[in-house]
Amino acid sequence: MQHPSSEYYNGVTYIAYQGHHEDAYVCAYNHNEEKWYGPYRAGVSLLGDEFPEIDNHGRPTLVVSNDGYIHLFYGGHGGIKEFGENTFGNTHKGKQIHVVSKYPEDITEWEELPNVSPFGTYNQTVKMDNGDIYLFYRHGGHKSHWTYQKSTDNGRTFSDEVIILWHKIRQDAPNIHDAWYAWFDKGFGNTIIATYNYHLCAEVNHGAYRYNCYYMMMNCSDGTWENAAGHTLSIPITKEYADQNTLVYNSSTTNTRREVCNVDANGNPSVTFRLDSSEYELYFTRWNGTNWETPVRPDRSAKNSAGLMFKSPSEIDMLIYGKDNGIGNISWWHTDNTGLSWTKVQTLLSSGTAKHGMSTRTRNAHPDGQFVFYEKDLTDPENLYCKMYLWGKSGFLTRYSETTVGFQVETVKSEFDDKIKIYPNPVKSNKQLFVTIDAPFMGNEINLSVINLLGQKLIEEKIQSNNSVLNVKVLPSASVYILCVTIGNETIIEKLTIE
Repeated sequence: MQHPSSEYYNGVTYIAYQGHHEDAYVCAYNHNEEKWYGPYRAGVSLLGDEFPEIDNHGRPTLVVSNDGYIHLFYGGHGGIKEFGENTFGNTHKGKQIHVVSKYPEDITEWEELPNVSPFGTYNQTVKMDNGDIYLFYRHGGHKSHWTYQKSTDNGRTFSDEVIILWHKIRQDAPNIHDAWYAWFDKGFGNTIIATYNYHLCAEVNHGAYRYNCYYMMMNCSDGTWENAAGHTLSIPITKEYADQNTLVYNSSTTNTRREVCNVDANGNPSVTFRLDSSEYELYFTRWNGTNWETPVRPDRSAKNSAGLMFKSPSEIDMLIYGKDNGIGNISWWHTDNTGLSWTKVQTLLSSGTAKHGMSTRTRNAHPDGQFVFYEKDLTDPENLYCKMYLWGKSGFLTRYSETTVGFQVETVKSEFDDKIKIYPNPVKSNKQLFVTIDAPFMGNEINLSVINLLGQKLIEEKIQSNNSVLNVKVLPSASVYILCVTIGNETIIEKLTIE
């Protein structure tokens, strides 16, 4: 999942994620109907050509424009030379792609809009109150500037790129490039906030060397940037200038990872970052109006954060991924003293055999659909799939009840359930599946379909007799599918296993 991966719009929470072969997928939850839709594949990623190697740099970011169309930006890891010259950096692989739903508030059909640079990496969208959409990304591979493009017409066109973080070769060490990793979000009022860390990008012995933590804010009314003290900044930012004007924390030679930031009702920012010393250590700090306070570690188990939610300038909730005694968990933590101390108040997910991840808070979140989580089973290295969860104040919004690999499937009952028999189930891949329906119901229109765990419809047939045979030889074996039998407006859903 990329940031942000979900948005609530007109009664529906839309969620984007990277699925099979790095392609972009979308599903949606209608809160009024209490019903899930999808997933649907919204677009194909060039990064999937290298399967089974997985490249997560082009995960889709999602935004719903003010006219109701759903937009995804995905698929880029610097682009390739075939797309032309990248004047803002180097190339690597993939292609940043912009797709939009063909119809408002509909995720079933998509089309590409070629209006953004193909060289983007780590694409992130920010939508302002007036509907303006900002697309931030690194303009290429590691040795590239960070830029943004702005749309004022609901994503139909975008401005030329504006450089904000400057990449360059170091004069004192020609083998080293100054580079960046950055994170952007909507701030207080008509502003955008950013936190980032420095990447020491070496030509020889390249490694994940990332240091320090920085913060700045853009005034969208005129495009100017300022630091936490309110001083106007000269854009684009170089490493030397950042150290003097936007530095939050100097990590010296200890690796860092930028996390998230938010602002309170007074406009004062708070930032989280991770230090990678002997273990992952999550830290929180805030601007108190004069300076950045000494960073506080909420707990020795805290590793990553996904959300800072202010109840007041002194009361803050933070969603944290932690690991304690080998048990990973996603939990809410709370402070009532501006972050000087933290208390765990609620654990949402925990496991000793799975890895968890979190996206940031759903844009314009419905109370019952605030965060998207994933869970990766670590006991099966061959399993590439993850379970996804949508969490809100009422708990998890489940799609189905019986868990399968990478998806969740349940048997959904209807008034026709005892009139239909589907057997054998599980079924051998070289055998046939029988569908028997009581004769009195044959006056209804009856349709049968088989869907895989990516939401793709593989078989669709109209049942003509009360004793029908389904050929499952076309389906890969050792897999789980969803079998749907629709009679009029009623649908029976069964988990179908092919052995």
